[in-house]
Amino acid sequence: TQSHGGTMYYIDYCQPDPDCFSNEFTRYFSFSYGGLQVISSIALAVIVERKRFKQLKIESNNYDIQFKDLSHEILVLPIYFVLLRATAIVILLQGLSNFCPSRSQTQVDCQNFCFVIHGISHGLHHLVFDGVAMFVSQYGSGIRTIKLILRYAILWGIFTSFLWYVVLKYQAKIVEFVFEISLSIIYSIFWLSPADRLFRRPSVLSYSFFFCFAWFARATIQFFDTWYPYAYLSEVIEVFVGIFWGIIRPLVLYNLLYLDSLYWQGCFPANARMFPS
Repeated sequence: TQSHGGTMYYIDYCQPDPDCFSNEFTRYFSFSYGGLQVISSIALAVIVERKRFKQLKIESNNYDIQFKDLSHEILVLPIYFVLLRATAIVILLQGLSNFCPSRSQTQVDCQNFCFVIHGISHGLHHLVFDGVAMFVSQYGSGIRTIKLILRYAILWGIFTSFLWYVVLKYQAKIVEFVFEISLSIIYSIFWLSPADRLFRRPSVLSYSFFFCFAWFARATIQFFDTWYPYAYLSEVIEVFVGIFWGIIRPLVLYNLLYLDSLYWQGCFPANARMFPS
C-alpha cells in the first residue's frame, strides 16, 4: 500500500511468498482509508455550509456590532468559501479513487484506467493545496491575483497528474521519493525563510509547517519501501501517517483561510505566528 496527496492506492507486489506482507490487510486498509476520506470530505462540507449559513444570517440582519464581536461567527472571507467547497470535492474524489486498486486487476485497460484516475486525484490535490500556498505568498488577494495563481496552479496540477501517472504505471519509486523530499524542502523554505527575503502572509506559516513534516514523513515511508521493503517499517508508519493526513489536512487548510481572513481585516492574532517575522 502506498499513498500520496490524500489518495492511497493498493499495488499487488506480492507473489506466493511467506515473507510477503498480507495482501488482505493492505487491501482492507486502502478501502478503509478511502472511507475515511469520504467521511472527512462530507464533514468539511457540512461545517462550511453551516458556517456560511450563519454568516449570511448575520449579514442579512445588519447587526450594528463591531467585527471583533462577530469574529467567532464569521468563518472566512466569502471568496474562500468557494475554495473550501472545492477542497471538499477534491477530498471526496480522492477517497473514491481508493476503491480503484492500481494493480489488482489482470486487464491492462483496467490498470491504465486506474493509473489515470489516481494521477488525476494526485494532480487535484496539488492544484488545491499547493495552489493555496502560492496564493498566500502574494501581496494581494484580488481578482487579478486569483486568476494569476489559478493559472499556475492548473499547470502545476496537470504536471503532477502526469508525474504520478508515470510513477504508478512504471513503479518509479525513486522519482516519487525525490519529488516528496523536494516538496518537504520547498515547504520548509516557506516556513523558515525571513520575511524580508521571502514575502508570504503570516497565515501560511503553520500551513507550511504541517506540509513540511507531512511530506518528509511520506518521503520516509517511500525510502523504507524502496530500499528496505522487508523491514515492514513503511507499513507501520503508513497507518499512522495515513490517518493523521486524512483527518488533519482539511482542518489545516480551514485554519489557513480563517487566519488569512483575519489578517485582511486587521485582526490577525499575534500568538498564531510561528517563528519568522
